[in-house]
Amino acid sequence: MPYEDYEYHFSKLPTDNSDEQLFFAELQKKFETDILTNPLYDKYFAIFEDNDRERFAQVYARDKMHLIKLQKYYSQNKYVSHQGMLEDLREQYFWMIAQKKLFNMQCKWRAGQIRIEGVYCTQHFYYWSEHIKQCPFIDLITDDEVRLLKEYLSKNETLYHKRNHDADWQCYSMLTEKNKEGEFIEYPEWYEYYDEKMGTDSLLILPDIVGKLEMKYLSTAWKESTRQDRLLREQGLIPPYPKNEKDPKDKHYDEFAERFEHRYVQSLHKRDKRLNDERDDRLFDTHEVEMAAQFLRDQPFPMYTQGGMPLHEDILQCATRLKHEFVIDTLDAYYEKYMEDYTNGFIEFITEPDYTEVQDKGLINVETILEGRALLGEPLNFDYLPMGY
Repeated sequence: MPYEDYEYHFSKLPTDNSDEQLFFAELQKKFETDILTNPLYDKYFAIFEDNDRERFAQVYARDKMHLIKLQKYYSQNKYVSHQGMLEDLREQYFWMIAQKKLFNMQCKWRAGQIRIEGVYCTQHFYYWSEHIKQCPFIDLITDDEVRLLKEYLSKNETLYHKRNHDADWQCYSMLTEKNKEGEFIEYPEWYEYYDEKMGTDSLLILPDIVGKLEMKYLSTAWKESTRQDRLLREQGLIPPYPKNEKDPKDKHYDEFAERFEHRYVQSLHKRDKRLNDERDDRLFDTHEVEMAAQFLRDQPFPMYTQGGMPLHEDILQCATRLKHEFVIDTLDAYYEKYMEDYTNGFIEFITEPDYTEVQDKGLINVETILEGRALLGEPLNFDYLPMGY
């Protein structure tokens, strides 16, 4: 097998889910620290401003982790087994229930209706979204919610697609954005279905008290930062803004990987870039259709499509129906194991969250909020939260 000498080749990665999550989080930090502190790169980053190198390190480390996580797929261009793929899909669907429960809590928290221990910034919901299985303050998933998910899957022929980041399930500003007709643009269908059946749609009209307060402090800090930056540039203390320059991470990503990365990571990066370029040039994702066709081909019984639609859509819907049937048939067993793990104390809830993991997610962060409060002459704490912290 090629490139087995690479330190983080998929054959050397942990397979236990809990160990894997912690391993990847620490590895991403390691990649970021290496870019920031390794003297090997100093000459390369000499043309960068200090904050550009830091920003580059954050984005590059995140994207490199994307390649590490997908390397088995890129190396083999297939799933290890359909059974494994189906079990992964079932797990993703199951935890959508918890994501919705967390989003409901976020709506109430923003409106000042509830207090959540240890949560004092909207950004923290990104963290708990990415650690949804270890979130200690979400109520247990119920029988009724499992039945509701099975009902939803039986009526839905669109395959679940994991969002770009788990945090997107909790991106309040994106999920509550409406078009000119007053309709939600990005609100998940599963959330809509849950709201309709569980009567939680009223949470969407609750006032966003916390969000507005955070934006007041953020705007204050941003305005002052812009003013200070302009003064320094006018005095020639820092270089003027470059003209027609792309973001450093876009301009130098390929170049950095080509100069410094292991040849295996270079091959993964090229594979990822090629697939993305090919996908952009097509009316539909041919790879997705090929995978669906392979899945149908490998079944031990004949499969029949519905017809009356473009062939690629017919193949995708047929494969999705079969995958949903598997999830529906085995979801109760997964739920039973979930309850057994909880009862026996096998779920390792996080008691000391490391919110620095999500400090680059979105525009909101604790430090900037406190800067804004200081500029307004307010205490450097979070006593503005309606229910305390």
